[in-house]
Amino acid sequence: MSVDLPANGTPWPPKPHDKVLSACAERQVWWEGDPDKLATFYGAQGAQRSDMVNTGRVQRAWRAFWGQREPGPSNPKRMHVPVAADLGRVAAQSLFAEPIVITDPDGNERLQAIIDDLANTDEAHARRLSAAESASMLSGVYGRIVWDRSISDNPWIDWVDADRAIPTFRWGHLVAVTFWTELDSGDSNAVLRWLQHYTAGRIDHALYQGTADNLGRVVPLAEHPATAGLEVTIDGTGIETGTDRLCAGYAPNLRPNPEWRNEPALASLGRADLTRDVLHLLDRIDACWSSWMNDLELGRGRVFVSDELLSARRGHTPGFDLDQAVYSPIGAGMGSTGEAMTYLQAQQFDIRVAEHQATFENLLRRVLSRVGYSPLTFGLSDETAVTATEVDAKERDTNSTRAARIRLWSPTMVSLNTTLLQVAAHLNGTPEPSEDLEVSWPSMRQQSDNQRATTVQMWEAAKAASTETKVRHLHPEWDDGRVATEVTLIDDANSISVATLPEESDFTTEPDAPDAEAVDEQQPDEPATQEPPR
Repeated sequence: MSVDLPANGTPWPPKPHDKVLSACAERQVWWEGDPDKLATFYGAQGAQRSDMVNTGRVQRAWRAFWGQREPGPSNPKRMHVPVAADLGRVAAQSLFAEPIVITDPDGNERLQAIIDDLANTDEAHARRLSAAESASMLSGVYGRIVWDRSISDNPWIDWVDADRAIPTFRWGHLVAVTFWTELDSGDSNAVLRWLQHYTAGRIDHALYQGTADNLGRVVPLAEHPATAGLEVTIDGTGIETGTDRLCAGYAPNLRPNPEWRNEPALASLGRADLTRDVLHLLDRIDACWSSWMNDLELGRGRVFVSDELLSARRGHTPGFDLDQAVYSPIGAGMGSTGEAMTYLQAQQFDIRVAEHQATFENLLRRVLSRVGYSPLTFGLSDETAVTATEVDAKERDTNSTRAARIRLWSPTMVSLNTTLLQVAAHLNGTPEPSEDLEVSWPSMRQQSDNQRATTVQMWEAAKAASTETKVRHLHPEWDDGRVATEVTLIDDANSISVATLPEESDFTTEPDAPDAEAVDEQQPDEPATQEPPR
């Protein structure tokens, strides 16, 4: 077995990575947004969980709302606003809603065709979109190159969440990473884990049977269908990748992460959008929303009447329906002269809409400011932006955050996709790149057809662009062949036909001499005149 794989009896997850997994477990609950799971995580049941780090501190911090006891007669219902999930959705869409384009810098057409088959496909774009949302919620995401001949002849990039990997960084560079998958063991008391250890040039596989907090012992790969077909050829556990590169990469959401800066093994990890201070604000948003919805319940109109005025009765006891307008029975009143009298009074409680809305919006703005988004991105704006320039100005923070994420994602995208082609060359004998590939990111805001047409009109008036440049600007989604066809059609339509001159024409021949008598009859200083008809 490879010396890099964990030994039997290793605690799992290994320290200090258990802190990362605990933080991811908390963010997962907010990302999922299930109120019952939030109440369980921060309530009394969550305090008894063994996989939480610093449980007491967490419980004290959250006792204000989600850590309180279950709602009772005097407690309002707890409701959740999925702001966390919206943050992840916007983060993913800002990066990969429009597909990136991966190209060969040398312009090799054969190699570019392979790149298009492996990296510029709809499936690859969809995988990146999902990975970006996971990175936003959990602090980062890992990409690994995998292949399975029963699924596809080509390798592909599989993205793994941050809480399913144990990385090793050296001087800020990822040099090794261990992924694990929990498999069905058939025994409720045993946990079966499949570990895949990636290092430069090789991938090692091992199957461990242990418990919830311990790897246990190594068992043969053939004991589970998921690992039985692995063709390990190096030391009984390893597979050659055909490249001296690491077939895995890490894309951080944002950096730095102050939470782990004093942990050398964790200092290179990314920072999630759901940091501790953001989670506190999200908790207050849920409290505000729950109070607002509770006001709606309390604000329903009520009419209090005497028992004898109620028409609905259940047996011998006056009854009422929660949805009827008059339902609250009270005893009979006493008049000033001592006679019995019935009682009828309407009550309408106030619904504090303006106060709740202002509080909710201010809390949401603080969340967006901390994460790095413009309020306009989430529909919060004091005025309406009309033009694309105004929208770009109002979304400056969102654009800056996207640009920062692109800087962090680009090295991983370049390295992983270049390595992907090298692995494909090893497996299938296809050409491999001589240098790193290039990744082009689309602009944040796509121009409308009208805006692109206006730009082309200005270029045309200034004679500042070729036909090909104008076509590519109008149709950025077209490939080279379609662009060339359109350019030819436009040039043919705009060409001017020139009349063919007679072949007998000879511009060097002297013109015939004028008639001498005609010259004599006409005075040189007077124009020729014509006699009037008789």
